[in-house]
Amino acid sequence: GHMASSTKEAFAAALKQMMAVKPMDKITVKDLVEICGVNRQTFYYTNMCPQIQNEFNGGVWQSLEKRVQSYDWICDDTLYVVSGAAMIGDYKYTSTKSNQKVAVPTHFYKVLARSRSGKTGKALGELNDDQVKCVGFWLDHFGYDTKDKISRKEMVSVSEIERLTGFTFFPELSDEVKSSYEPSDWGM
Repeated sequence: GHMASSTKEAFAAALKQMMAVKPMDKITVKDLVEICGVNRQTFYYTNMCPQIQNEFNGGVWQSLEKRVQSYDWICDDTLYVVSGAAMIGDYKYTSTKSNQKVAVPTHFYKVLARSRSGKTGKALGELNDDQVKCVGFWLDHFGYDTKDKISRKEMVSVSEIERLTGFTFFPELSDEVKSSYEPSDWGM
């Protein structure tokens, strides 16, 4: 993804702060992310995937990421978020700047889980089924226009994304919890 201007500004300020106490060649990404409070995993290669830029990454995917980061979904308890890409059926290829052939994912997804109240002070596995809410978002990489925003039509159960991907998410949650979702729980 691309870095928001507020994130860039935070990094610039952090860099200036570090340069006052360390030579430039000794400043690490770890130093900067600790000052900024940014998750270091943002910079791992595993967080990179070929995406259609304007119609997908700058459109519907960005609107989903903004919802995930909104105060409506963030809470005192942990909001667990897993994002991924899937290759289903025939897929397309693109080339890197060094002419390496790279497969382009057909779908992207996010699965989310958190306590309903957001204020339990407990881990997911310590909560009863009725204290937990979860949801999945399944997006066709090629099916959007630039102005599209995330909507109910992309919402699916976590169980459905497990079925589509073959992965198990939130193993501490019951199948009953993972197989249902309520759009209104997520303001949609």
